[in-house]
Amino acid sequence: MGRYQFFILMLCVCKVFCQNENSLNYERSYNTNADVISTVKDGLKLELGFKKGFSLFSNYSNTKINLLNPLGDFNQKDIENLYSFDIGIKKQVHLKENLNLNLVLNPQIRTNDFDYINGTSFNFNSSLILEKKFTPKSKLNIGLEYGTLFGKSSIYPVFDYNYNFSNQFHLNIGFPKTHLKFNWFTKNYLTLALEYDSYYSSITNSYSRIKNNMLLEYNSLFINKTQTSLSYNYTFFNSSIINFSIGKSFNNTLKIKENNNEISDYSFNNNLIISMGIKYNLNK
Repeated sequence: MGRYQFFILMLCVCKVFCQNENSLNYERSYNTNADVISTVKDGLKLELGFKKGFSLFSNYSNTKINLLNPLGDFNQKDIENLYSFDIGIKKQVHLKENLNLNLVLNPQIRTNDFDYINGTSFNFNSSLILEKKFTPKSKLNIGLEYGTLFGKSSIYPVFDYNYNFSNQFHLNIGFPKTHLKFNWFTKNYLTLALEYDSYYSSITNSYSRIKNNMLLEYNSLFINKTQTSLSYNYTFFNSSIINFSIGKSFNNTLKIKENNNEISDYSFNNNLIISMGIKYNLNK
């Protein structure tokens, strides 16, 4: 079954079985840099909510990369497009009053070529988060995730503390993301965010460069950064949302691993990050 046919099937399931909180989200983002690497990413996400705290989601993205100076000796042709496809389930378990356990299981494929995927192309992301509500205005989420946030799959802690000052102001302090939300009139809101972000992909069947008279092949590619952004969101007639975001990233790093286990590490400066998208409410 193709990737797009899978999304069509999921939409049919949504219409028949789903209860609420169903959405289809599309986003395009541009990371423009003066050197090393620039990217353009198209992402599609489907979320389906069922009864008893159970939900299903799926993501597909295509990241187009452009290698810049000083990476002129690297072959770019076979890695111009990096693909990501995953499905996942979320389950919330009620433990006692004001205390819940949230479980996510999320198998994923990251590759430059779906025709040549192997064992390294598969990741099994997961998380176990404890949610504690203190008051109607505040709650704490804390737990562990297993994923590729820092490159190769590993376990790392995550947390966020949420507080609603009023109907207009909402604060979320945590890792890997912190944000402040300001409701601006009825259908408009602004979000100021700071987050650690990354992208890790296995690369197969692609030569990287010739070095010391040896033909090397790509093994993996890893991009990480600290990003700040300001986004505008508008809610239209059926509770769907369109958004536009502008930002900048710091501490940008690209790591390329080759089949001789050599890792090439490059730091670079970001000029601008722009993203835009729509989150369509499937319930109405």
